[in-house]
Amino acid sequence: MLSSSIPSLTAIIDKEFGDLNLIQLNWKPSPDQWSIGQCFEHLIISNGKYLPVLKTIIEGKYKVSFWERNNPLSNYTGKQMIKTLGKNVIKKYKSPQLFIPSESIISQNIISDFKNHQAEIFSLFLELENEKYAETIITSPVASLITLKLYDLLELIIVHAERHINQALRLKNNNRFPNT
Repeated sequence: MLSSSIPSLTAIIDKEFGDLNLIQLNWKPSPDQWSIGQCFEHLIISNGKYLPVLKTIIEGKYKVSFWERNNPLSNYTGKQMIKTLGKNVIKKYKSPQLFIPSESIISQNIISDFKNHQAEIFSLFLELENEKYAETIITSPVASLITLKLYDLLELIIVHAERHINQALRLKNNNRFPNT
């Protein structure tokens, strides 16, 4: 069950980033790189774009579109996204504009906000990890032509979080990371 990964990821986040101060959360090794705070804001934003459809599925109000029913690439797309956006960074990808975090100072509350977000994701996963949703296909909020299986999206949410947690850990372990 994918939901079992969420509490362990949340524990890592709490342990590694829970005590960071505002300067540490917003530190960047260079202007073109994200800070730790931006990594977590990005995850809240990107996952947040999927929450309405996940809730609609649970409520039984989700209507599969013609394209979702007939797109021959739905099985392939999710698996590809899991590979390319997962924790093992093969290649850096530019995030779609829809998912870009703020350029301003990220709040000191970003870690607690992310942990609350993880709790919401966890409760949705518990509902959605049900066989009756196994064949559900959804559309990406990035592009209406991109459809993927719901279970692939759930896995993508986990591996994408792992990717950015690893990115945040690399920032924290950078020899120039502020210690105060």
